Amino acid sequence: MGDPRRPAVLVLAGTTEAAALLAALDAEGAAPTASFAGRTRTTAALPPGVAVRTGGFGGVDGLAAALVEGRYDAVVDATHPFAAQMSRHVALAADRLGVPRLRLVRPPWTEVAGDRWHRVADLGAAADAVRALGARRVLLTTGRMELGPFAAVAGVHFLTRSVEAPDPLPLADATVLLDRGPFTVAGERALLAEHAIELVVTKDSGGRGHRPEAGRRPGGRPGGGGRRPTRRPARRRGGHRRRSGGVGPRPGGSPSRVLTETVRHRIIAPRWNASVDSSSSPPRPPARASTGCWPTPGRRCRTSCC
Repeated sequence: MGDPRRPAVLVLAGTTEAAALLAALDAEGAAPTASFAGRTRTTAALPPGVAVRTGGFGGVDGLAAALVEGRYDAVVDATHPFAAQMSRHVALAADRLGVPRLRLVRPPWTEVAGDRWHRVADLGAAADAVRALGARRVLLTTGRMELGPFAAVAGVHFLTRSVEAPDPLPLADATVLLDRGPFTVAGERALLAEHAIELVVTKDSGGRGHRPEAGRRPGGRPGGGGRRPTRRPARRRGGHRRRSGGVGPRPGGSPSRVLTETVRHRIIAPRWNASVDSSSSPPRPPARASTGCWPTPGRRCRTSCC
């Protein structure tokens, strides 16, 4: 629960930018709370003034109850671009209560001339692409909980990279690398060379400094990521606007509105190449999630689609 003398902001964290946003909110005089899903036991270092909660909310109703109990003046959705269900829950809960909501959105990767990308609909299709491309050494950066679709891919050595070790490891022939980004271009190139990687399977997490190094060819041209879950506007659900959590009026509008403008213009916009979705209409569930496969530089693709 936030300090009643400071605007309380709940940040649904899940990206590198979220940690910087929390620190910036703390420095701006807000009382931020970081909420982590709890899928990893380690989190990025946060300033002492940032409160931390871990674990799920129990759906839209649970999240709405948490917003009321914490007397939050605003909620920021800074979850991973593929966390479509969580983003929808945030939108529905905030809209129900009339709590201002912002969503920090990393820009997706874009292809440039010379890139060799193979966009696929989901991880099952990515496993099929690994077979079709004939790669024998593959780097997987899809996350430790999403390795299952590749278990049936025979004749391939996988290098998996994640913050924590997969338990259990569903792959018969694999090397597990534990590491946390952000990663440097030089480091990624060295990793690909060391393990003789022919293909990378990843998600379009987007943002600066996150482009897939496997998509780079000699000359330093960046590769990109696969399509993300779609987020269509849904019909707004009616609700009432509750009072702000103990924060007095401020010049220029209500405390919540002032806080919303502060987050948007003074904190997010100057720091990241990201867009902010502040609409109250929640997105619909994705029709499908997407990933991408990228052959590494200097290794010939075995199909005509490259």
